[in-house]
Amino acid sequence: MAIIGRYILTPDIFDILKETKAGKGGEIQITDALLEQAKQGKVIAFKFKGKRFDCGSVDGFVEATNWFYDKMKS
Repeated sequence: MAIIGRYILTPDIFDILKETKAGKGGEIQITDALLEQAKQGKVIAFKFKGKRFDCGSVDGFVEATNWFYDKMKS
């Protein structure tokens, strides 16, 4: 499972962020706050069928680019 796309956040996320400890790189991570919100049963997700790429990394971006190129030429 992964978080992709956009978030629709409810106002209570700000209270959770105030209590969230700094994580990787000394920054407060929204994913840590979302995990806490999920533990409270306040996160709704949608499972989809399809291909997902990690375009936040060079390797993932190249993989996505190659996959779409292959789709276009077939």
